[in-house]
Amino acid sequence: MDDGALARSNRVLRTLGAGHRALLRAADEQGLLESICNVLVEDGRYPIAWIAYVENDAAGAIRPVACAGREGAFVSATRLSRDAGPPSVTSEAIRAGRVAIGRDAGSDPVLDRWRTHTDRDGNGAIGAFPLRIDDTIVGSVTLVAAHANAFDEATRGDSGLLQE
Repeated sequence: MDDGALARSNRVLRTLGAGHRALLRAADEQGLLESICNVLVEDGRYPIAWIAYVENDAAGAIRPVACAGREGAFVSATRLSRDAGPPSVTSEAIRAGRVAIGRDAGSDPVLDRWRTHTDRDGNGAIGAFPLRIDDTIVGSVTLVAAHANAFDEATRGDSGLLQE
């Protein structure tokens, strides 16, 4: 394992530990969600982290419930749906029930809506991880990384460890 891979693994493991501590200290659900997003930004060093729930309406509206990082207003204003509208990694993770990755915000068509924000901020990849209760997908955690291919399992990126 090269030094970069080791540093990434250690960062992800520290982030998981901080997430577990946030879970143990949480007084309520909203506080937990906000704490997890803060952990992902501060300890995980992701520029943006947000958690969304999928509604039980006809379109499967995806509602942001917590966010941390630079683009909180953009995330809050973003309208996504599980079943309608333009594709996104978040809607794909919720619809398919598996990790969805946009590898390069500069060129990946599924990341068009992020492009104006990522060009100036240097964000390179976006990964969405489904949230489950038993067999039901209830939402996702979406992370924006600073480098392209950050979640690419072929390059041993963060994706595999973050599925924890």
